[in-house]
Amino acid sequence: MTAFIEDYGVYVPSGRVTSKTVSSLFGKGLPGFKTVSMPELDEDSLTMGFEAAKDSVAKINGKVDAIILATNSLPFEYKKGSSLLAKMLKIEKAWCLDLGASHLASAEALWLAAQLVDGGKMNRVLVIMSEHPMPQLGEEMDFGWGAGAAAFLVSSQGFAGLNFLDPDYDMEAYDVWKLRGDNKLRFRPETLDDNFKQAMGKFVNSLGGKEALKKYKFMAMSMNRSRWSKVIPGAGITPEQIDSVNCANYLGHVGTATLGINLALAFDQSVSGDTILGIGYAHGNIVSMEIKVDSAPNNLQLADSLQCGIEKNLADYWQAAYNRRLRS
Repeated sequence: MTAFIEDYGVYVPSGRVTSKTVSSLFGKGLPGFKTVSMPELDEDSLTMGFEAAKDSVAKINGKVDAIILATNSLPFEYKKGSSLLAKMLKIEKAWCLDLGASHLASAEALWLAAQLVDGGKMNRVLVIMSEHPMPQLGEEMDFGWGAGAAAFLVSSQGFAGLNFLDPDYDMEAYDVWKLRGDNKLRFRPETLDDNFKQAMGKFVNSLGGKEALKKYKFMAMSMNRSRWSKVIPGAGITPEQIDSVNCANYLGHVGTATLGINLALAFDQSVSGDTILGIGYAHGNIVSMEIKVDSAPNNLQLADSLQCGIEKNLADYWQAAYNRRLRS
């Protein structure tokens, strides 16, 4: 495949809420995370996506043929987010596509962008992965929701080549879902971890077994649940391959943005010749890609910024949110 990552960007809110703070309010802390990222009152999936993409788009003077937005938390219903982002980024006459339905949308967005570029249909596609979950009371403790965004320019030339592996949609798992017209998030905790373990075992076997994983410098994954880290060693993945490219410990569960932020962490630490394995996962399904780094990318120093968040006082935050709701 002749599709490459040309540039990338990340935006993460600076605010953090600690597990200790959550425990003092609800009686139990975050599910295995030290902190979660806390967006400001004026931040949503579109504004964060804009921040992640703006520098990359500015470098190319807005010359983008398509925008693909992967998110499950748009601030509007029945309204496209990608077309709004095009106007925010001053991109004209571009196709605007929205993908959602699961956190696998981020990997699928990269695949679609690569197909459009590799087929010669387009020269450059902007992929934005952004998440700003609005959980119901109690879901914070079950899933540790955070927020953040990542953006990638997929082009006919760049610092890293994309090669997608065969997708696996065989498993049909009802582990996390919502019914139409019902805002309540439904989940089966007993299947969340079992599905991931089963899917990862099948995926590693499809690659040729644990020995086949040794060629990858980093493995950037959709790690949205702390307990999944217990599966990693059994799958043959080493701490060196994943620990430094896993944002969950500092940001929590950031949905579609998780894969993108973890890929950015891998790019930041890569040099020419490194091979990265990107794994998009949701509901037992896997969309994966091999990424060969041909030249050193720009370093965003992302790891430092993730660990230097500012602790937020939840009482002050909720008071401000409540006052704003009263004024509206």
